[in-house]
Order: sequence, then structure tokens, then C-alpha cells
Amino acid sequence: MESSPQSGNKDIVPIAIPGIHDKFYVYLKSLLKNFSTPLILDMGAGHGYLVKKLFNNGYHVQAADLYPEFIIATKYPVSEPT
Repeated sequence: MESSPQSGNKDIVPIAIPGIHDKFYVYLKSLLKNFSTPLILDMGAGHGYLVKKLFNNGYHVQAADLYPEFIIATKYPVSEPT
């Protein structure tokens, strides 16, 4: 799944430990501060909560999940594995 400029999805509820995505985002942001345009791969994207958060904050994001049909971020193109 590669990010798209359109992000008008309904609210995405994370399916992980409550608050973990927001804590990880702060940590990841501190690691990436020296990169101009990093490409982030979210393996195990779930519903796409972190993908949407990263994309909406200017990051280039690609995501993968064993069950891509679970990804709620429908405005992002989803491709099946080959």
C-alpha cells in the first residue's frame, strides 16, 4: 500500500495497545529528524492508523499487512501481494 494525497478517511481506530502509536510516532519522529524525505514501511499496518498519522504529517509511507482487507484507510491504494 503506498500513500496517496487523498486522506479523507473516516476515523481509524487503532487495533493495538491504547496510545502505543502516538508514543511510537514521537520516538520515530526523533529518529528521522536528520532525514529530508524518509520513506517509511509499516509492516503489519493493521487498520492503517499509523500510516495515516505519518502521511498526514508529511512522511512518505508504504504499508503492508498479512490481511490487506483489514486496512481501513481506503483512500490509499492497496495492492495484493504477487
